[in-house]
Amino acid sequence: MEITDITSILGCITGSVSLFILLRQSIIDNKKAIVEEAPMSYTYYFDTNKCDNIYGWFDTKCAAVLSLQVTNPSKYPLCLTKAIIKNDKSKATQGNSFKHDRIAVCMESAEIKNSIGKARFLQSYNICDLPLTIAPYSSKCFALAFPFVYDMIEYYGEILNAQLDLHTARGKLLSIPVKIPEYFSHFSKINP
Repeated sequence: MEITDITSILGCITGSVSLFILLRQSIIDNKKAIVEEAPMSYTYYFDTNKCDNIYGWFDTKCAAVLSLQVTNPSKYPLCLTKAIIKNDKSKATQGNSFKHDRIAVCMESAEIKNSIGKARFLQSYNICDLPLTIAPYSSKCFALAFPFVYDMIEYYGEILNAQLDLHTARGKLLSIPVKIPEYFSHFSKINP
């Protein structure tokens, strides 16, 4: 065996080992994001006809707020570009125009109003707009607003069982099942 043969074999072995190391690192570092639904008191749907001043939501009957925690275990940033909830009846796309700061449940009635008096404000994380970027090795709690969920509900007051699909900028799909209760019936059960 000549020196050129030995050099060729060593080069082939070195190249194969470095390729194996790069493939292993890309598989390990390209971990899938973890999507978790927040506690049920932060996720709900409600009748928008009982609300005042919900800007940008004039043509909807029921809206939903879905609170999530998304963890990015990858060394690359994660960009969420689109969110859809769907069930066997219909699907609803997340809406960026929902302003939700002051909507409150009045304790004397089942109505939801923009009031500061004797009211308990609807709970959720901050409602975010998409696209949303999550830094590497970090976690973010946020809420998504879905303006058109009326067609997904068989009867008002039921728990809406659906699947959430989050689309990323890299073309990946993150899916989890979600349960969305009607706000006032759920609220009255946890705070009698």
